[in-house]
Amino acid sequence: MASRTTRNSLAPWWHPLARLSTLAIAFFFSHLPSASARDEFRDRSVIGTWQLVSVLDFATIASLDAAETKTLLGKFLTISETAVRVGEELCSQPEFWAERVIPEPHMQEKLHSSAQRLHLPTPVTMVELGCTDVYIRNPGQLVLLWGGAMFDAVRIDPARRQASKALPVTKRAIAKTVPGKPLKPAMDRKPRNKRQAGERPPRKARSHVPGAWNANELF
Repeated sequence: MASRTTRNSLAPWWHPLARLSTLAIAFFFSHLPSASARDEFRDRSVIGTWQLVSVLDFATIASLDAAETKTLLGKFLTISETAVRVGEELCSQPEFWAERVIPEPHMQEKLHSSAQRLHLPTPVTMVELGCTDVYIRNPGQLVLLWGGAMFDAVRIDPARRQASKALPVTKRAIAKTVPGKPLKPAMDRKPRNKRQAGERPPRKARSHVPGAWNANELF
């Protein structure tokens, strides 16, 4: 009888506590990261300047054809904290979300293509830049996915890029000057005598030394 009375007295308190504990457990599990979210991280190691050196492969459906991809070879992929530039194309606010994936099944699922020609490590780090994705082959080499084409990109030194932009210096003739003697203006210089067509050049005067034998004096 006493136990029944005790249970009845605790009933008004037990149900709110049970509800509160249930809500707390549900809140805890709902905020746990999922399996895919735990695998994602941010990777900013790709920030820098890269040059597109070759075309490795194409996706099954690509917006760029072979001729268009050739025009991008030699262009630069520039990745910064605020923007991504491929040639003249600009994308803003890269996210740098990264994930380690197995190349072959990933390419089959995403691009319906094979990863054999990409020579990627297993697993490979894929970095999402917002408008495109890159795959880190090694610290100095990326595979860029752009317009359905996969480019091989190598990291370059920014100083080297600035040197490649510099215009070639042309050599100019430097006039020789004599100290203390100014050059004459071009209009004050005497023009050279031009010979007419068929005219023989004038003979140089011969100097005659007294007492020296001259063959012309015998005739």
